[in-house]
Amino acid sequence: MTKGRIHSFPGWLIALQWLSPDEIPTEIQLAEIALDALELFREVVEPLTADLDLVGTNPEIRSPQDPSCPAIRSWQLVATSLEDELSVTPMYVGAVISDTPRLDRKSLLSWIVTALNQDCGKAGTITAWSDLCFRSTCARIHLNSENQKKLTLESEMGPVEVPLRVAGNTHWVCGPVRTVPFEPPISISFYNEGGLISLKIHIHWSWWTDPDAAGRRALETCLAQIVNQGWEQISSDFE
Repeated sequence: MTKGRIHSFPGWLIALQWLSPDEIPTEIQLAEIALDALELFREVVEPLTADLDLVGTNPEIRSPQDPSCPAIRSWQLVATSLEDELSVTPMYVGAVISDTPRLDRKSLLSWIVTALNQDCGKAGTITAWSDLCFRSTCARIHLNSENQKKLTLESEMGPVEVPLRVAGNTHWVCGPVRTVPFEPPISISFYNEGGLISLKIHIHWSWWTDPDAAGRRALETCLAQIVNQGWEQISSDFE
């Protein structure tokens, strides 16, 4: 299985949510809950970029109040040494961009804490995060052996080549590429609404949607683990 196909935007969707059972955690604690969920997917998906959007909010009920607060709202974190053909455009105009060797949990949390430590400068308002999105990713593909540096996807625009990475005995395909900039293999997005975290997983490449694909089985295992951690699956395009 070396050829796959691209599902037209927005791809296949799986949606989950996590609702705080008691008092609303702090913004950093809510970010840690999202990052803990992300960790459960790392056997299948490795983030290459992260986009963060902030908002001023009421500290008690966490309802968004002031879109002009804090001063720097949008941030992007990018893994270093990416393939030239990858598309890593920031999600938000004017984002502050920084890089790190790998977007592991430690580097992501440190980056988020730095962003959240901005003072809104207004009484009764704190800095909160609203969106945390991973739109450029590598996803594990199950190959017996592969000496190529690229694999081919069929799309509405014709064949698309995507980078193939080898890490030990595992193979990973990366995207999105510049020719199809909105379809990574899998994207993961978290949305924070005052103690309710929504998680949307968009699957764009068929290696993780075809019923008999090893990638789909691996993804379904990850989904079962996240449900066991207290998340509720609310919709799925999987049968």
